[in-house]
Amino acid sequence: MANTGYISSSGIDQRFTTGPYSGSIVTSSYSSGSTLLGPTITFYQSFISGTIDDIVVCNSLFERYYYDPISCPLGDCLPPIALSVTPASCETQTYQYSFLFDSGSTSADYSTIEYSTITDFSSNTGSVFVTNSVGYTNPINISNLELLPPLSSPVYFRVFNSCSISGTSSYSNIISASCRLAPPPSTSPFTVRLKNNMGSTLFYTLNSTEYSLFNTNNIDLTINDLNPLNFTFRTLQPESNSFPIFVSGSSSTFNGYVSTNLSDPTPDSNGNPVYQSINNYPSTLYFNTEGTPDASIEVDRSLWNGSGLLELDFSSLSIPNEENPWYSEESGIGGF
Repeated sequence: MANTGYISSSGIDQRFTTGPYSGSIVTSSYSSGSTLLGPTITFYQSFISGTIDDIVVCNSLFERYYYDPISCPLGDCLPPIALSVTPASCETQTYQYSFLFDSGSTSADYSTIEYSTITDFSSNTGSVFVTNSVGYTNPINISNLELLPPLSSPVYFRVFNSCSISGTSSYSNIISASCRLAPPPSTSPFTVRLKNNMGSTLFYTLNSTEYSLFNTNNIDLTINDLNPLNFTFRTLQPESNSFPIFVSGSSSTFNGYVSTNLSDPTPDSNGNPVYQSINNYPSTLYFNTEGTPDASIEVDRSLWNGSGLLELDFSSLSIPNEENPWYSEESGIGGF
């Protein structure tokens, strides 16, 4: 006998609603539409427990049953079971997926695997036909979809059987696959500490706002991302004097990765603006007090996503003539 589509359940209550047996439980002697003693007898069906029998029989009628063609498909062409699907590669997009399923039916001539980027398969859908389909694992190429998905987007798969005797089965369960992209590397906060040992107030401008740093005080500026930190500064020292900035790092591990760059528009002894860049610490930068601002500084940690501390110690110490970009033997100016 072919499957009827009905599943037996002790959780269903069927009772007569009209006729001489109104209110009685329906037994095997009666069915919907039977004519007894003249009138047509009807009955209602409702769930009274919400559970289904542990033993599910599909090819017989029962006193208590409900219609479920998905779990108990009509005919003998049973639906397959989708087991697993995985992308062929998560390094590069090949649009190929390995799909494994159990055809679930010895009478299936072939199976049709459908795939889509839409959960209900309403659009952007493709299919492939498979014969001898039990345990099928050959790669499925979905590159014929109208809209191709990125690696991180799920692709949904389902399958149904076609049988020579009983037509087609219902669909299998739906499964999906996607590549989980590696999260971007986390960026730890990086600290730039300004130390004022100039003997007077240091003024620095950050994001168009000027701040004061009094003598012998420190201030920590935090870089939370990989963007550079830029600020300009000025001092209350006399014009045309040159001073050092002693730059040190809390660890040698970011040597070569964190750069500190200083630009000073005051022309050197050759008439050129001064630009200095260092990425090994400790080291020294120099600036000239002529003009306003005195100079600008950029701390670039784009190659370093770890934590760290970089100290910039603004000092009033003199610069040796041979290290002073602004020193000129002819004029004897540029430093102390």
